[in-house]
Amino acid sequence: MALNLIIGFIVGLLLPSAEKLLKDWAEKVWLGRPPISDFEFDLVALLLILILASLLVMAMGGESNGALMSVGVLVGLFGKRIWARIKGTDG
Repeated sequence: MALNLIIGFIVGLLLPSAEKLLKDWAEKVWLGRPPISDFEFDLVALLLILILASLLVMAMGGESNGALMSVGVLVGLFGKRIWARIKGTDG
């Protein structure tokens, strides 16, 4: 159970750089801009990365839990902003 949160947190931290790698790869495959919007591409990248993270958890012998992994990703991706909002320093 904790493994899902930890892997999800790590995925959330690495998501922006992984999206950039996927976008660069997609542009090479399509020889230009992929035929989907930026929002759709970000969503597809997130889903692909979550699937890979779930496979990693299962390969490590754990049971993959999508809800816990999503919470971990949310905290990893938006943790700094959430913490700043709690402290009252939105800057």
